[in-house]
Amino acid sequence: MRNPSNEVKMNLIKNKIVHVGLLLLIFVVFSFTMISGVGATMPNDDIVEDGINVLTIQNDSEQKLLSTNFICIVLTEKQYNAAATSKDGIVRLVIPQDKFVIVQVPSKSEVSIPSDIINRSKLPNDEKIIVLWVPLPLISYNIFEEDVVLSAPENFFNTYESLSDLLQVAKKDYMNILEIDQFIPAETYFKEKNLRNWNLYQERRVYSENTGYQINGLTGKLYDATYSNQGNSNFVSYHEIEIYLNNDDCIEFISEISDVQTQSLQAYWVLIYDNLSSSYITLLSRKYDNVPYMEYYLYLESGTTYWVHFKNPITNTWYTQSYIDSTPSTSIHQIMPSSELYLTYYSPSLLIQNSIVEDWTRTVSNGFIKPQTTLYEMTYAASYDQYVSVSSNWNTDNGITSQHSGGTSVS
Repeated sequence: MRNPSNEVKMNLIKNKIVHVGLLLLIFVVFSFTMISGVGATMPNDDIVEDGINVLTIQNDSEQKLLSTNFICIVLTEKQYNAAATSKDGIVRLVIPQDKFVIVQVPSKSEVSIPSDIINRSKLPNDEKIIVLWVPLPLISYNIFEEDVVLSAPENFFNTYESLSDLLQVAKKDYMNILEIDQFIPAETYFKEKNLRNWNLYQERRVYSENTGYQINGLTGKLYDATYSNQGNSNFVSYHEIEIYLNNDDCIEFISEISDVQTQSLQAYWVLIYDNLSSSYITLLSRKYDNVPYMEYYLYLESGTTYWVHFKNPITNTWYTQSYIDSTPSTSIHQIMPSSELYLTYYSPSLLIQNSIVEDWTRTVSNGFIKPQTTLYEMTYAASYDQYVSVSSNWNTDNGITSQHSGGTSVS
């Protein structure tokens, strides 16, 4: 973990990809009712003028939850191929309005693909199915007569071998309030155990925004870690992507392995440091998910809200949280892949390794653009240390891949 930097900044403006004015024209087609604040039931059908389906939430409690919108599009592979064109990793898709279903999702929620949307699509079971199930601010779209024209990165679309395979991960009660564990730093654990002889080792690479790009979002992957250890105890390893915003905020997506907290199993965290604060706020936590990687998403929305997400790539389940900042940042000005290791013993066989990938940056004026275009590496600003290592490069998809290592086996 690291407190936010107060380095070179840019006064950037923020734009909301989704046209707010368009949403004001959308009427409610379906009305979802929360069950005890947790589940949802399928409503009766209504008819609206413009043909876009909207699934909304009615809270049982008086407390109003901050919410965002998800988009759910379900097509056969043949329908998708006929409607889609791709350039530079961005898909342009033209579909009828009734295929464009918006789902209202509250902050601090776990949300799966709604099975009722799949069942109502009446798709054949013997064809491959293509699904777009993402937060609406991550796409751009416009309405032309009876159709919706949208653009989104190609890797946002998921393919299922059959309708049956898709229904195995979709859920009728598709939404749950998310329980978030509180992140407890290594120093606290060591203090509680009366361990005073510990050391912190840390290494970073630094990427800054290129002139002319106003970055207000980032997507990528935290890969599963490999781990080996004999004889070491009371250690904590953090492999991170630290995201520095232009108004002294820092958001960190963290992959952790430790013997004190996760019993040598992997945990994923999202923290925010607000306005150079020395303290953090835990936004999201995921533990023990048996996945090859965890997808991460950050975007800055209009007003004062930051949205962060984890996504399970196997189940297509999203874990969603928001943060309201009274002195908000409007852009990302630096990102730093980092490795941090807290050690109390130095037996020679501890080794923790994983990769972190930055796939896309979201920009105010031009939508999603590859990081190799919007960022540059500040090689002179890198930091180095023993027992940890970060090696980062531009990958073949014009993103950033960083290899993170920590342990007594790392020179």
